Amino acid sequence: MSFIFITTFLYLYINIVAAQTHNATGNSTATDTSKDRIGWKSSPDGRSTMDIIWSCASVLLVCTYKCLHLNISSFEENQAGWRRTKRWGVPYRPEWLIIRKHLRKIKWMALVLIAPEIGVAIACCQYMNARAEVWKARLEFPGEELTLTHGFYAVAGGFAVTSGRSQEGSMEGRQEAFKSREGNREELYESDLTTYVKLCKEQNSPIITEDDISDRSKSDFFTKTFAIVQSTWLVIQSIARVSAGLPISELELASTAYVLCAIVMYGFWWHKPFDVEHVTIVQGRGADPSEAWKKRPEIVFKDAFALFGFAFHRGVGERNIRTIIVNTIATLFSAIHLAAWNWEFPRPVSRTLWRIFGITSTASGPLAMSLTFLMGCLTEILETSSTSFYDMVGLFTTIIVAMIVVLYTVSRIGLIVLVFYTFSSLPVGVYDTVEWTTYLPHFS
Repeated sequence: MSFIFITTFLYLYINIVAAQTHNATGNSTATDTSKDRIGWKSSPDGRSTMDIIWSCASVLLVCTYKCLHLNISSFEENQAGWRRTKRWGVPYRPEWLIIRKHLRKIKWMALVLIAPEIGVAIACCQYMNARAEVWKARLEFPGEELTLTHGFYAVAGGFAVTSGRSQEGSMEGRQEAFKSREGNREELYESDLTTYVKLCKEQNSPIITEDDISDRSKSDFFTKTFAIVQSTWLVIQSIARVSAGLPISELELASTAYVLCAIVMYGFWWHKPFDVEHVTIVQGRGADPSEAWKKRPEIVFKDAFALFGFAFHRGVGERNIRTIIVNTIATLFSAIHLAAWNWEFPRPVSRTLWRIFGITSTASGPLAMSLTFLMGCLTEILETSSTSFYDMVGLFTTIIVAMIVVLYTVSRIGLIVLVFYTFSSLPVGVYDTVEWTTYLPHFS
């Protein structure tokens, strides 16, 4: 499925470049409507500006919501409710912890909207960590049916250990009993998948199944269907317009590039339960009893920064694979914007800025990887034992990579600003429709 979508994107990209090159150098005697430009259009004839914005915004928002699989929230946030009137018990406003939980979701949605490659990086890291969890547990317990869903559940903070006395009843009952007790939060410790399986086998307790974990997922059919239908319609419509010789807006181009990242994110998170709030608790000592259970961050900063470059010491093979995957997707995402190289912009300076930002964002990933690779080769070739030399090379590489990250960030923000600025003057052909695409299933 991913191969089909990526092939479709490449086809769209090649056709856009070919069509725009043809328009730039084609027959001047033919009727060319691209010279006629218009700003905001609300006419019922053809597409309106709001039609374009809605079709793209719906894809971006729903895809972001459905693709983003955050880790399990804290106990306090999951237990929070609504404040009620004393007399009638009528709820009138949510508690702050509920608001904080939803604000965190909105924050990550906004961040992934601005830079979807960040979402790809988080999903890739969690996928690798989930695989490592499952691999480690299978080595110790080869007879158990442990899947990637178990691994993702563990990475999200789904397993915990309490040192209190064992209680009768199901695992769910023990958790509810634990949540109802006050002042015992220090008794709950972190646990990985291997420790959880080990404690379950020691106590002859059943190991949670993949179906049980999936049942706790809050993924719903409607939003998933909406995201698939709208994304497919957007891609097909863009291909149809390019094939018919009609231009598309910069927002549609950027949205199409975003769909590519959304597909990759969803592929990495395919086995991760969506918005799970349940923690499975077992009795006993965890792998590290000094580490109290808490909400796990989506990604550790040092891991995120490490994705920008290669490492050469042992045991980092998977980290380098993550680096290649994330930077390749980020490069493809930015390269799609270069399809507008010869498009007509409201002003020549805006097209120049688009080209600069597009080249900078596209080249940032390969440049960072090449730099760290060369620095690693240099240290391997010299084989010096001087600690100061390694520190100097590390500091120099960190500074250069940080500068590349800043340039990339500025370029991404610049492209987003230009996407909306172009609505001040778009070719008239942007508002023409390909008649048969209006009959495709979509929400408008």
